[in-house]
Amino acid sequence: MAALLFWKRNESIRQDYREKGHCLNGTYWCGSSPLIIVDRVSRDRIEQVVDELIQDQSFQYVFEYLGAVDERDLAVHQYPEGFFEESAKIDPSYVSLFAAKLYQMLDQCSPELKEKILKELSGNS
Repeated sequence: MAALLFWKRNESIRQDYREKGHCLNGTYWCGSSPLIIVDRVSRDRIEQVVDELIQDQSFQYVFEYLGAVDERDLAVHQYPEGFFEESAKIDPSYVSLFAAKLYQMLDQCSPELKEKILKELSGNS
């Protein structure tokens, strides 16, 4: 799947957001996940956008979960000390969202595949 965007349409959306006060008054726009268009790329703007997405509870619909950070990731990417919270866990609502998506997908697959996946999930593979 790909997102195809037209600048003129984006400007129309942006103007509407400016007038209505949506998305930090038109400073960003979220298209098909995982796409966010911002008016300027800076740490400050990105933090503002992420903060608003967290506040209005749409972060999980815009950003994709890429999996847990493991020891290899820590070594390869050289994150600063204390970058990750040791006790942090994934938000339960995020897990529920993807569980619902999986449930819908299982309804569309073959009975054999559905049984195989459910066995793997239950640890009986």
